[in-house]
Amino acid sequence: YDPSLMKRFKNWFLGDDTSEEGEGEGHPNGTEALNEADHTAAASGGFGAQTFASPRDDVYDVPPALPPRRGKRGGEQRPQPIGRRTSWIRRGRPEALVPVPPGQVIEDITPECFAIDVLSAKHPVELDFSGQGYRLRSLEGLRSLRDGALARLDVSDCVLEQLAGIEGFFALEKLIANGNKLRHVMLAFPRLRILELRNNELDAIPDLRGVGSLVELDLSFNKMDGTLQGVAFCPRLRVFRVAGNSFSWDRYKLVDNLTHIHALKKLSQLDFSDNPFVDSIEDYRLWVLSNMPGSLDLLDGW
Repeated sequence: YDPSLMKRFKNWFLGDDTSEEGEGEGHPNGTEALNEADHTAAASGGFGAQTFASPRDDVYDVPPALPPRRGKRGGEQRPQPIGRRTSWIRRGRPEALVPVPPGQVIEDITPECFAIDVLSAKHPVELDFSGQGYRLRSLEGLRSLRDGALARLDVSDCVLEQLAGIEGFFALEKLIANGNKLRHVMLAFPRLRILELRNNELDAIPDLRGVGSLVELDLSFNKMDGTLQGVAFCPRLRVFRVAGNSFSWDRYKLVDNLTHIHALKKLSQLDFSDNPFVDSIEDYRLWVLSNMPGSLDLLDGW
């Protein structure tokens, strides 16, 4: 460390080319004057400067270092290059089915029905065969899709008698099959949340042990009779509709079936309307409401 070289560098940096001869004690450009000016600037805190003392008590202003950016997990985050997009915008999914020409009816699923390459799709797709010229007789054509390729399926207003062909779609979240000819249904979809089977020919509550994640279940306008014991396998159920069926319970059977529903602590909507027991049991609403969990908001739509 050479103090004389450091003084010369300071004089050059401040624009003063005086030689060492003019510098000394009492000179305005001397060491004491410079030290005093530097100490004054440091005391004012200009630009958040950090001060470091040299062996001669000279003070030099050093700009503060920026702290490294921290990620969500505490690690240092690398700086992003200018112009790189750091946010991802989800784009709308294209239509998966080819529009059916007017006057034409499609009864079987073939590869020509798909507008996109469903086999190579990176995300589960949604297929809607309702009201688009499709009158499907079976779903066997869906077996060509890979497991997990289907998220939502609507096959309403077809002539299906069974749902064979969709067993491997473990990612299925919504299944709508209203207005068909279904009599017996076997379901095993662990992620299924919405199931609608209105206007079919079901004669009993389906086996619900394979759809324990159901939130909404609509079995209205079928031919069901018997008990509601299978509903207890769906503890997350919030909406349960069995309107327009053939349940003909007396007061004691009504109470027995309400015990199965009472286990559904999150149930908020229940629909028993247009069943024979609704008109035959006096004070029907009072019996139901007194045996239901406190979360129930709507009974028979009101």
